[in-house]
Amino acid sequence: RQHQPEARAQEEVEREHVDQVWAATGRHKVRTAKILGVSRPRLDRLLAKYGLDSGAHGSSDEPAPGSSP
Repeated sequence: RQHQPEARAQEEVEREHVDQVWAATGRHKVRTAKILGVSRPRLDRLLAKYGLDSGAHGSSDEPAPGSSP
């Protein structure tokens, strides 16, 4: 089943909002989740859904999987 145009537009707005907050916090998961009003697991799902978490490290509160210290 295809997405309705309204649902697709809502997802695009959500993705842009998550991306902007993610960037504004320096990719810090706890801060991003708090600002967005979602749990950390929900944020992880949103980042994965929108492809925003690939290669995340640095100021995130935990290292990316497979990264070396």
